[in-house]
Amino acid sequence: MGISGSDFIMSFPNYLMKNSRKNKISLYLSTPLNRKVDVNITAPEYKGAYQINKKLMLTPGTSKEITLTKKFRMPPGTSISARTLVITASDLIDVVGSNTYELRGDAFSAIPDNFLGKEYVAVSYKPIQWTVKNAASFVTISAGIRATSTRLTITFPPWVNDERVFLNGSWYGAEECAEVWLKSLETLQIQTEHDLTGTFVSASQSVAVYSGVNRTIVFKKNTKCVGSHLLAQMPPIDRAGLEYVAFDYPYRENYRGSIYRIIATEVNTRVTLPGRLHVLEKRGQHMKCNKTSNSSAN
Repeated sequence: MGISGSDFIMSFPNYLMKNSRKNKISLYLSTPLNRKVDVNITAPEYKGAYQINKKLMLTPGTSKEITLTKKFRMPPGTSISARTLVITASDLIDVVGSNTYELRGDAFSAIPDNFLGKEYVAVSYKPIQWTVKNAASFVTISAGIRATSTRLTITFPPWVNDERVFLNGSWYGAEECAEVWLKSLETLQIQTEHDLTGTFVSASQSVAVYSGVNRTIVFKKNTKCVGSHLLAQMPPIDRAGLEYVAFDYPYRENYRGSIYRIIATEVNTRVTLPGRLHVLEKRGQHMKCNKTSNSSAN
């Protein structure tokens, strides 16, 4: 279920794809209200050949799909771009973004600007290199429309295998901090072959944060694996909780199990699962829970 709002900023991370008619970015918009709502979709700071300036009206009980060119995705690698989408509406709407290639891809519910924050932690997964070259996990951070200058402090996860990320002309390792400045409606994308789960983002002003991986194993069917894209918009840390109910997806023939990642936002976090107790000693440290039946975690 989405969060209704009237103002959104969005970005679409790079996705490894071949040319295809089914290679597209889509927005799905609807309103929970019993009246018409006017919507504007723009990218005010993007100066590329493809300009975005769309106007539409949503009516009660209907939804509309808007397709954007694949050129609006962030380019491969780590960079800063003005590929930041702005959606404004005359009243409450729900927005779902979709980043797809044929049967692969993922969708996410957009978070309205008034629910954005300044502190985030990324959730990703290890990319798989044996299906495509340059598969990568990613974090994208978009500055707001009124944020003339936003300072980002990015703290990398407590890695243990000498992982490093190149950013702003320097290499950063486990628990090291990088500082980046963004102008209004600029988006920073960090891509790496390493798992970025547990990366902390601290901003001087509210930002939108997305994280995921552009190719990893999402299902196992018998001895075969299915690779795809994982993408989600991250809620701010102040919306995290202490107790959760975890459940497996309904039965899918030959596909079983759901993987949950539990990430510590504070040191010495105690995680209780049925019959188990784990202690995550560092911020950004995470554990995996593979569920095939209902359980709870706190």
